[in-house]
Amino acid sequence: LSAPQRQPADLHVRGAAALQRGDYGQALDLLKKAIAADPGFPEAHHDLANTYMALGQWDDALKSFQDSIAINPHSADAHANMGNAFFNLGRFADSIDCYQRLISLITPPSDAPKNVGGIEGSSPDSLQVSKIAQAHFNIGNALLSMGGAGDAIPRYETALSLQPDYIDALNNLSVAYRQSGDDPKALDC
Repeated sequence: LSAPQRQPADLHVRGAAALQRGDYGQALDLLKKAIAADPGFPEAHHDLANTYMALGQWDDALKSFQDSIAINPHSADAHANMGNAFFNLGRFADSIDCYQRLISLITPPSDAPKNVGGIEGSSPDSLQVSKIAQAHFNIGNALLSMGGAGDAIPRYETALSLQPDYIDALNNLSVAYRQSGDDPKALDC
């Protein structure tokens, strides 16, 4: 790559490193410069949004996630993180939409071939399964926050079916059972 082409990437790498070490001021500065140099750089928008989230600046985070998704609508991580920002703003229905989109991006269609490219099975890999479980957990949390304990229960159960050792999902399943009036099931969790 030529120097002008490397500049946004270099700024992004340095900005992402600043974010990782908690230097949010430097991260904001470097990531904004990366975006100014290349407005079509979805990862820079995404990391800028993550920086805003770390600072609790949810509206700015949403804007940056929306910019990232406008450039790369297939980024499951951007949809998940935008859902988290909506959740933190109390916009639970919007957060559910984001988590549903993440699930649809990761989950192969039911009519997908089971043997793709000579590889047995076309199911999601373990990281994808973890992301799907997290999305169901997050949907359950949003539904619970909206007063829909009964609707949250199947989401927590789905998360647990995908990740049986998902302690937070088990705890929240117990809370949902308790809130829906099913104390015996709550105690079984």
